[in-house]
Amino acid sequence: QAIEYFSLRTVQTLFEWAHDHRLQLEPHLQRLIQETPDTLLRRWADFKHQRMEEFVRQLLAHPAIQALKHVPIPEGKAKYLQALRQFLQVLQGTESPDTGEIFTAFLPLITQSLTVTHHLKNYLIRQGIWDDKLADALNQFLAVMNARIPLHFNDADKAALEQFAAVQIGMAHLLTALLRDTESEKRRRQLVDFSDLLALTRKLLREATAVRRELQHQYRWLLVDEFQDTDRVQAEIIDLLHQPLSEDTPAPNLFLVGDPKQSIYGFRDADVRIFREFEEKVQQRNANTDSFTDADGNLLPASESEQRGRITLPHNFRSLSTLVEFFNHSFEPIFDPISDYDVTFVPLEAGRTDDQPAQIAIHHLIHQEENDPDPDILYHHTLPKLIHQIVQEHGYAFGDIAILLQTRNALTDLEEALQRANIPYEVYKGIGFFQRQEILDVYHLLRAVENPRNNMALWAALRTPYAGISDAVLYILGQMRGATVLERIRQLVTGIDKKDWRTLPVPPGLTREHIQTIVEPEGDALKYFYQQITELSARQNTHHFSELLNEILLRFGVKAVLHHTFRGDQKLANIDKLIQYVYDIQRRPGASLTELLRILDRQIRRVDREGEAVISAMGGNRVQIMTIHAAKGLEFPVVILPNLTQGMVNRETVWVADEGILFKPGSERVEKKFFITRWFETQNRLKLEAEHKRLFYVAATRARDHLYLLSIAGTKMPSVSFHTLLWEKALNVQEVHPEAQLPHWIQQLPNTSVTVEDYHADEWEPYRLPETASGPQPQIEMTPEAGARYWQVLDAPPQQVVYSATQLMLFQENRDFFFQQFFLNRYQLFPPMIALDDVEEADPVGIGWGILVHRVLENFHTRNADDDARTIERVLQEIPVQSDHIDAYQEQLTALLQRFREHPVATEIQGTPHALAEYTLRAPMDDTHWLLGKLDYLFQRSDGTWAVVDFKTNRTDRKGLDSLVQKYAMQMEIYALLVHHLFPEQPTIPVGLFFLQPMEVRWQHFTPDTLENTRNTVLDLMHQLDRFLREMLIRSG
Repeated sequence: QAIEYFSLRTVQTLFEWAHDHRLQLEPHLQRLIQETPDTLLRRWADFKHQRMEEFVRQLLAHPAIQALKHVPIPEGKAKYLQALRQFLQVLQGTESPDTGEIFTAFLPLITQSLTVTHHLKNYLIRQGIWDDKLADALNQFLAVMNARIPLHFNDADKAALEQFAAVQIGMAHLLTALLRDTESEKRRRQLVDFSDLLALTRKLLREATAVRRELQHQYRWLLVDEFQDTDRVQAEIIDLLHQPLSEDTPAPNLFLVGDPKQSIYGFRDADVRIFREFEEKVQQRNANTDSFTDADGNLLPASESEQRGRITLPHNFRSLSTLVEFFNHSFEPIFDPISDYDVTFVPLEAGRTDDQPAQIAIHHLIHQEENDPDPDILYHHTLPKLIHQIVQEHGYAFGDIAILLQTRNALTDLEEALQRANIPYEVYKGIGFFQRQEILDVYHLLRAVENPRNNMALWAALRTPYAGISDAVLYILGQMRGATVLERIRQLVTGIDKKDWRTLPVPPGLTREHIQTIVEPEGDALKYFYQQITELSARQNTHHFSELLNEILLRFGVKAVLHHTFRGDQKLANIDKLIQYVYDIQRRPGASLTELLRILDRQIRRVDREGEAVISAMGGNRVQIMTIHAAKGLEFPVVILPNLTQGMVNRETVWVADEGILFKPGSERVEKKFFITRWFETQNRLKLEAEHKRLFYVAATRARDHLYLLSIAGTKMPSVSFHTLLWEKALNVQEVHPEAQLPHWIQQLPNTSVTVEDYHADEWEPYRLPETASGPQPQIEMTPEAGARYWQVLDAPPQQVVYSATQLMLFQENRDFFFQQFFLNRYQLFPPMIALDDVEEADPVGIGWGILVHRVLENFHTRNADDDARTIERVLQEIPVQSDHIDAYQEQLTALLQRFREHPVATEIQGTPHALAEYTLRAPMDDTHWLLGKLDYLFQRSDGTWAVVDFKTNRTDRKGLDSLVQKYAMQMEIYALLVHHLFPEQPTIPVGLFFLQPMEVRWQHFTPDTLENTRNTVLDLMHQLDRFLREMLIRSG
């Protein structure tokens, strides 16, 4: 139920998150897997009742509600009067009103935004029952209570609520099993990660008292820096090191340093509340001791708070006094505590003695069109113009300026704007190495090589600059017939070669002459792209993927192209870093191209984890671009926040609170309205909002001299952003417009400007620095000779040798044939395009027919028999065959599939939940040789045994099967050896040759003992093949 409810892709995302956060998650998972749907529902109901009781108790004690206890019940038909009448009847009806009745009767009095309705508020004020102050106090109370209980929910759908409880438990069981298996595999490989180091340290300190005593004796002073970023496991380790084992054992001294206002690592499980908890522990411990004494025991001057261990350091020695005053005025209301995740703002004191005039500028644009605003005007016009003014008018260098980003989502647009404006810049630390365009382009080319039939991969590869294909040709490809993009390219290439455009479809608004005019000039590029992709794809099972990467970079001229682009040195360094990354993965046992792409895909989706390649130390006369998280601890003369209106980042897939966890439902589901869902969602939102305030504070306080805040707004605005915090909280302006009334304090700040202006999308142009602008301009060698050095083969580390089962079998059977079909054909067993013209219609045999059959049988177990016709039609479109033979092939393939589906083995494969088609396995034979095999089907039988089936299309009768079984004996042994490597505990490995002409399967069962002999035979054959290939290389020069 959980998998069906969440989808496999969501399960994968949840597991990745759960593994990264397992130390935080495991206690909650253990509790969930002990539950049943009934017990979980009861726990949810009890929790809901407790929250409602808490809310009603505090509501009844509120002065605004107390004032209603003796109010006459009003008459009238207005809705607000009817709602008030019903509430007063419940409130005044008994000394102890029922919690549920009070709660239900109160809800109609408030709006969805949790304020008292306008009409009711005015009525009670007119009656003299309330005043504005009392009404505002109730609204403030409701806002605070919303952090503890959702006031609007719907639990009416009991069946959906019960199913939701079941899938929560099911997902907990699934993640627990996956985490257990992952930990088991890590132990088998003797691997630990950072979370393991924490968990093992905690376990050691919990269980080994002698070790803990020794550490406490050895380390008498513990100092923890940046304590505001501590998580629960780290906090427990600190506690275990610090807390005395017995009353007569002196505890180590503990000194914690941190600023709760700068706690911005919640995504790494840091919990700012831990700071408060330890602060209380420290003060309780020091309650009866004198903390500050000299060597003779004399008391030193200290306040009461300091004597109890709390030392406040309010001085800001970084920022000018005007900036400090701006921080205090702005962030005190912004930090107004609403939930436990908020922190109290402690005002700063200016500590700089070289006080100069600071510059603070708030620049806001209002978009006048109906559609949402595009931040391009900020990046392409406002920002470059501002940087020019800072350099020219204030005398700062480009290297004094830092642009701080919340996320890297807009980085590409920002870079493009700075490049166009001719502004030198440097992207620093943690800004998405795997999301750089040059890395993505190579990734797309690798995906296309791995599977040219993957349309999305091929489209992405065609869009790279290395394909050299225009948008016009891509449009034509998009309009053409053909199941795959590769087949459409082949059609275009054929049309170009034969000068025949009659068979090509004509897109709307074009003629065949148009197509010819557009496509023909790019014929060479299309043919080259097609040739390289198909050749490299055919080599993927016989070459290491680092060699494929080498070939891709060389054949498509990736490095030479990047050399001639803006920031070419950085992009080339990134490519070199990718090469090293690929080499490192290749060294893993059994690594494959598919695994590499899976790893890269995960890294690409995990943003802000890996920095770009380092080509020089940060600095130089370039504008610095970095995330706010990367800027923490740094300072800059000038700080620019380029888009305050960017919304709060919320990537959570699991909601975690002290009371438990909840796996987030889909946005359109009824479960979104349940009380338990609304409560967990509210807790998550409050936690993120509190950290978003602190993120804004960290960003602004990086400025030494000048701070510039840019924003743009339209009709739709995120509910929480730096913009809303600044304008609604700090400036107390609810609707931003040019005539908005600003508070007195900001009008009094020197050199502070607030600009609000309207703009229309067609009224601005990209800004470019004048030629006279100071600062170095990007210097790029644009000569072909300078880029020639990048057209060289990469130096790869020593490679392992991989031989496939087919290669070994072919080599053993006929070395001359192997030499002709494999070695002279650029390491391809067969050409990428199969020519079937010589196949007779009535009697299809041979390589081409075998490929058609294997493609049709691939993944047959995942589709209904009714879909076979469409599959056959698609395969015949993808693989070029003679057009007048298509009907005959379709008839033959349909008949074969019908007979095959009736066979017991086909039924067995369809009936198992574990079946893998065209599955590639690798196994090490020694330190340098690996064995490769692609299994037609690997599946698990009902007794738990894993078996292999290999399809054979040879035409024969039952009498001839024995000789064919003998012919393929080596292949069967190799497949058994590969499966034995995967499942070494399995006592026998069944391998079946499925001869499709007589529809008969011949099984052989292999034991570990017989497979040891096979391993020796295979290894000996590999060494023979090594010597043979060396001889052939020498002969061929």
